[in-house]
Amino acid sequence: MSSYTSCKFLWLIILSIIIVSDGQSITKQYSSYRPMPLCNPSDYIRYPTTIDDVVAIVQEAISRGVKVKAFGARHSQTDIICTEGIPIDNHGLTFYQLNEDGTATFGAGVTLHDATEFLRNNGRAFRTTPAFGNITMAGAIGTGAHGSSIKYTSSISSQVVGVTVVDGLGNVQNVTNESDLHAFRIHLGLLGIVVRITLTTHPLYKTLAHNYIVSDSVLINGTAQQWALEADQMSLYWFPSMNQVVVANWTIVDPNTTGNAYTFDHVPSTYDNFNILGSQVFEESAVLTQNRCSAVRQLGFNTISILQSYMQTTLWTTVPDFVPIYTEDGVTVVNPAVGYYDKMFAPVCNDGPGNGPLQCAWGHGNVHANITILDNEISLDLNDMPQFILAVKDILSKAPALFPIQGILMRFSASSDTYMSNSYGRNSVHFEWYLANRVDMYQDAVPSLAAYQTMMQTLVKGFNGRSHWGKSGMVYHSSPLLELKLDPNARAGFISAMQKYDPNEVFLNNFGRRIKRISTAQDTDPSNVHCALRDDCFCSVASDCASYQKCVTLPGYSSYNVCQTSREQPQTFIPFPSSPSLGVIDWMNSTLSSLTNVVNGLLTSVQCLLNG
Repeated sequence: MSSYTSCKFLWLIILSIIIVSDGQSITKQYSSYRPMPLCNPSDYIRYPTTIDDVVAIVQEAISRGVKVKAFGARHSQTDIICTEGIPIDNHGLTFYQLNEDGTATFGAGVTLHDATEFLRNNGRAFRTTPAFGNITMAGAIGTGAHGSSIKYTSSISSQVVGVTVVDGLGNVQNVTNESDLHAFRIHLGLLGIVVRITLTTHPLYKTLAHNYIVSDSVLINGTAQQWALEADQMSLYWFPSMNQVVVANWTIVDPNTTGNAYTFDHVPSTYDNFNILGSQVFEESAVLTQNRCSAVRQLGFNTISILQSYMQTTLWTTVPDFVPIYTEDGVTVVNPAVGYYDKMFAPVCNDGPGNGPLQCAWGHGNVHANITILDNEISLDLNDMPQFILAVKDILSKAPALFPIQGILMRFSASSDTYMSNSYGRNSVHFEWYLANRVDMYQDAVPSLAAYQTMMQTLVKGFNGRSHWGKSGMVYHSSPLLELKLDPNARAGFISAMQKYDPNEVFLNNFGRRIKRISTAQDTDPSNVHCALRDDCFCSVASDCASYQKCVTLPGYSSYNVCQTSREQPQTFIPFPSSPSLGVIDWMNSTLSSLTNVVNGLLTSVQCLLNG
């Protein structure tokens, strides 16, 4: 167990002792790091460290007639993590072993970071990894966490050749037959408590990463699709208002290649000063976009556009007060860059106790400047990618939207025969974007919510998109949308495995009941009184939205109810140049005319406000 994981697990144990010793002062409720949903268990979280501990907990649940649920890092924002019975944190289930056949076996609570570090120290590697090293191995396969490769396996799940599980009768079973692995590779926590996982490995390798900017025309002319089919690993960051795409291309190279870079990509750590300024700028800009004066609204959007340009630039070069995308010294961007695959694919950030200054974006409580997000991810058939890009452009011509946190991220996965895979039966492109929560996330809407919600509904209803099991709002995991998402044969196969390994439904929760079609209930947060603000529902009346919004449909999208801020109109955003040929100083000089337009907008806004 690494020092980071050891410290985090120790903190969890200490916290549990505090809870038990003062049980009336701290609720049993728990959530994810977002925070959403809200789970209401009967018991406090348990922290087993051995398989025997897990067996004892399951047998206790059986004897008491209650449910039980295991989870890892709680990096999922859906009620997949919930139980009304005994919750189990699996971080203490650590185990590391290289096997003679070239596979490796890990305990359920081993983090992806620690697993890849163990393999690297032994000259071995996974073929690809998900993009965040803090998640546990059991959690990664539980939700189908993925990287971005069609050429190779894109998920940890697709590399699984065996699992050890405590089933619903309290027995320990080793599952290696392919027919059952179709279900267990993405188990959703509904087949038992996975305690060990065996995966294929490969000789250690490095990767050459190169980020660069191209026109977004590649998204509609077939070029990007061809790149995705041919690349070892590739992601795309699309910024529609800039008509640009940042390409992130990783190529496998010999492990002796010079270079020891590492990445802060995808889930970057942030500095205190960035969070303090960034959170304040975003909140104040969001307030401006609600104003009755069009000039004030324009100023708000242009300020967010500046932030978007800044964040886009971080994807390819050094930017003040932000972590480098690829680096060898922790300060300066190296692009192109060479480093060991795990350090280039799956960064970690400190989301436990501590006082920065370099923490997860949501872990800056010491300066009261946490940035929490709603993470939206929907996958669709790779063949439908150009048509959806055109749909987004059409939507954005009818309602304003910017994507300041890394744009619209596109990652890719090969067709899979795993029942609950979002790539079941098709090569997929995963569309993902982050929405930064407002200070009062229960009352205030993020800017551009109408466009975002129309895009999401277009994905799932217009293109048969499939939401990541641990991402997107709760409505995208509701019973009606599961009917759209799941292949009937795959669903039947998974339910059959549920009945085989958990005949008495010891591991069943509301998420599983919706899979089995025996309930439509969800573990939503009752504080979400305006249910559409964070996608707990599709709005049907104005009160589902913020007080200054209406429940409407955009022209041409009459089936998709969305929350739109009053007086919101399409916007022409001030362009901020972004080119990999520019240094930071040259970039700042090139933006002077745009900044002048912002200042002029500020003066116009002041005049508008004074005129009442």
